[in-house]
Amino acid sequence: MTRQPAASFEGIVDQLPIDTPAVGTGRLQKRGLPTYVNTRTNEVELYDPWLLKQSGRIASTAKLKIGKRGQGKTLDNMHEIMTFVGRKGRRGEPFRIQVDDHRREGGEPEYAELITSLDGVVVFLSEYRLNVLDMSMGMRFSQQLGMTKLILQHVFGRNFQSRHAEALRYALKIGRRDFSESLELGLLPMILRSLADADVRTVLETSRQSIADRHSSSEAYRALTSKEWRISRRLLDVADELAGMIEELLDGEYGEIIGGTHSLSDVLSSPLVCFDYSGLSDEAVMLVQAMMWYWRAAALINRDFRFRFDMEIHDENY
Repeated sequence: MTRQPAASFEGIVDQLPIDTPAVGTGRLQKRGLPTYVNTRTNEVELYDPWLLKQSGRIASTAKLKIGKRGQGKTLDNMHEIMTFVGRKGRRGEPFRIQVDDHRREGGEPEYAELITSLDGVVVFLSEYRLNVLDMSMGMRFSQQLGMTKLILQHVFGRNFQSRHAEALRYALKIGRRDFSESLELGLLPMILRSLADADVRTVLETSRQSIADRHSSSEAYRALTSKEWRISRRLLDVADELAGMIEELLDGEYGEIIGGTHSLSDVLSSPLVCFDYSGLSDEAVMLVQAMMWYWRAAALINRDFRFRFDMEIHDENY
């Protein structure tokens, strides 16, 4: 990995309120925001990461800001949002920005007023009641199965085992087939508790169709498929266990967060969105963020660019 030369910067943004004009420039850029003070030269540093990337001086605009309370990290982020929106607006270009806000000031998220003034969307995750199985998110079966397993493993730890994953696989396939536009987590216990041998056989028949297309001319394959499927009674018992686990999840803290019917696809498709994490426990924050990244990764794999942002800010993240 090549190293990019850079000056060392210190100082607090309190020294540079918005109405203070820049009277000098540092060595980093000639244009940008009056953001930092270079303690080596005692000069104002103008900073614009997008201009730096455009000129080839940096490979990525990703960066980490570390500082104490009151040193201006959030103000700096707001400066960057306004600069980015202003540039895009002047050119008439579309833009997409996502903010993760983990701290409330005065009862409101720090970014709420700015995001709202720019006609953005503010989502209070502790009140929104996500539908984690929302079909409009465009996830494949394998991706939806993986995320549901992630949720159950997070909530129940080692109590969620491979035998439960088998029952979940059947229930999710039936759910996607029968509720192709309205699937939600609350339907899975109902599917699991009503699971019968015939349902399992139907799922297995559908799953082996691609194999049948490849081996239909084989005598050995015809002999294999002429035998009756053996459905274990244990599978149906495990389905009841899994139904009870999901019902417990829905009745608890996590049900208030991820057991609802609200879709994130419209929100994540908005040009400007702020997610407020206040009111969530540390464990819930971990789970929601894991789901967010899972959704985004799946969208990239599927070449679904609805959820790709030009700028992302994760404030007070940990």
